[in-house]
Amino acid sequence: MFSSQIFPIRRAQVRGELFQHALRARKRPPPTIEKEDDVKEWRLEERWIMGFFIMGSGLILFLNLWGRSLENNGYIGYAEVAREMVRSGDWVVPHANGEVFIDKPPLLFWLIAIPSYLYGSVTPLIARLPSFFSAWIGVFILFLWGKRVFGKTWSGLMAGGILLSTYQYFFQARLAKTDILLCLFIILSLYFFYLGYYNGPQNSDSVISYTWEIKGGGPSGTNAKEVSAFI
Repeated sequence: MFSSQIFPIRRAQVRGELFQHALRARKRPPPTIEKEDDVKEWRLEERWIMGFFIMGSGLILFLNLWGRSLENNGYIGYAEVAREMVRSGDWVVPHANGEVFIDKPPLLFWLIAIPSYLYGSVTPLIARLPSFFSAWIGVFILFLWGKRVFGKTWSGLMAGGILLSTYQYFFQARLAKTDILLCLFIILSLYFFYLGYYNGPQNSDSVISYTWEIKGGGPSGTNAKEVSAFI
């Protein structure tokens, strides 16, 4: 009877010690560089790597973006819709060849029409700029995502570089289409969902709400391209 009273107490003490040890290990701060000069040098090197990657990826996507005329396989119609927006002054209802065109959401048309209005005409370069910037931002977001997940700058470089070197991603980034714009919103929605999940329940509600706003809201059956109508 004496042993039956002692052993449960001892087991409880052992469990308590293990719990305290696990709790201290969880709260233990990650290893840091002790010297302040090393910290500054490391951060400066990281910024240089990030800067070179951003500029290099932008240069790759932008190179000879103006070199070809608009593809005459349906995509030239998107630039035509933007041109009629500028000419008619009707920025709410898209038109193509004088007829109402609601087959696609108007965000891409607006993004083409606004710089075209400032420049004075729709050019192949201006028509492709929304796709270019969408692809560029998507590569940068994936760079930040990979860096945050694995904690290393080189992981972000690999993630962004793989996306940039993907044939269809690079090809779609140089067309006046809605596809790469949709791809950007999907990347943003997944990234913000990850941030909400990683930061804990206290931030999940706001981040998930942003996620649904970016996706266009509504149930999963909602067409994701309708995001443009909400923006």
